[in-house]
Formats: sequence, C-alpha cells, structure tokens
Amino acid sequence: MKRFPVLFLTAMGAVAFFSQITSAQDGSDAYQGYLIWEDAVYPSKVAEYEKFTRQQIELYAAQEFPHRVNIFNTTDFTYYWVISINNYADIDSLYMDFNTIYNHVPEQIDAINEGYAGTHESTRSWTCYSDGELSFIPVGQPQSREAFPYMFLGFCYPQKGKMDQARNAVNGFVKLAREKQAKMGWETYIGDLGVDAPMLFWASFAKDPLQFHTLNSADFDIMGERADELWRELSGVLRKYEEKTGWYRKDLSYDPGLE
Repeated sequence: MKRFPVLFLTAMGAVAFFSQITSAQDGSDAYQGYLIWEDAVYPSKVAEYEKFTRQQIELYAAQEFPHRVNIFNTTDFTYYWVISINNYADIDSLYMDFNTIYNHVPEQIDAINEGYAGTHESTRSWTCYSDGELSFIPVGQPQSREAFPYMFLGFCYPQKGKMDQARNAVNGFVKLAREKQAKMGWETYIGDLGVDAPMLFWASFAKDPLQFHTLNSADFDIMGERADELWRELSGVLRKYEEKTGWYRKDLSYDPGLE
C-alpha cells in the first residue's frame, strides 16, 4: 500500500523513533495533532491516482482500519491525507495497524503500490498540531467539512527566531476579528515534524469559492487599516508565504464510524 513506504521505514524503526520524541512532548492533554501524507500528483495522472486511492480506502473498510482518514486536494494537484493523533505515541499504534493490514492482505497491498507508481512527482510525511490561541471560529459557525468543503490554506514560514513575532501578528488578527465580529473563521496549525520549520498555516472553509471571497472581503473591509497593519507586520517576519485552495474530498475519505 502506498501509505507504507513513505513513513514505514521499518515498523520497529518507526516505533523507536516516535517513542524517543514522545517523552519530549508537553501538554499532551491539550494536544491535537495530525499526521499528514502529502502527494504532488502529476496532472495527467489524477484519475489513475484517485482510482487507486479508492481501492486503498475500500481495503481500509474491508480490513476495519480503526483510524479516520480525511483527504483534501488543492488546485495544484497536491493531495493531503490527514489522520488525527492525540500524542506522538499514537503514531506507533497507527503503524502497527498498517502492519496488521499488510500481514492480512499483502498481495492486494502490493498491487495498489504498483498502481500508484508513476502517478505522483513526490511524496512526504509531516505532522502538525492545532493552536486554538491563533484560531478564530465565529460563534455558531458549523464545522462540518461536508457542508463547507472549499478550503483556503495560508502557509507562513517565519524567519529563524521570528516565530514569536509571527504568532503575535496572527493573534492580533484573532483579537481584531472578535472585536469586529468577522464572519470568516480560520483554524491555525503549527508545523511540527518533517516540515521546513518554523512554519504555521491557517485553514478557512466555505461552501464554495464565491462564499469564501465574499465573506473574506467583507471582513477586511470592516477590520480596516488595522488588518493591513497586521498583515504588514506578519509579512515582515516571513521568509516565504504560500497560498493554496482546494476541496475536502469526502468521496475519497474514510470514516470507520460510517462503515
């Protein structure tokens, strides 16, 4: 299965590595992390890639894989496979569950791996965790990805030693959005393992691009010059900034609770 070679250097190697870093994690009770596989798919191979993704998800269901897998794709043909984790130790058990599937149906997994070959330019794995202090969710805003499948991602790469200044600027946006009762919310995440650190990014969700741009434009109008000042403050400490847009792919995702 394509998921395995990316992170699964060896089952015991992965367990040993993540067991070491688990001891360094603080505040695990408040931690909400995510393990992410990121595939850069060739545009001409999208249909083929999604074909074998569906086969993989069907195999998860047949084997009663216990972890929910949410899949998103962006307009630049990047696919994100996202599994939530409560601590780093969860990755140990996740790998064990992958191994269990492989032991049950190795031929099917090998066939899916062969199908994926040549469909994507690159693949990598990384982790991140949510930061509630830097997030803004308007009161009463529904959180259903099915109802709000369109997404806007803003990836911020602060200069070395400038993460605190970047956090302060984003926190300023949060306070301003609350004060002005903005309508478009966002969730902020801090890049952890496997990223070009320091890194943080935010994700906003809407029904479609029109709703996103309408609400976002209206919010910046009511937040006025202070929003522009905060954006200049944030931009001034970044070495790189990237925007991506895309969709939550319910048709490719897997929820064991619905199987």
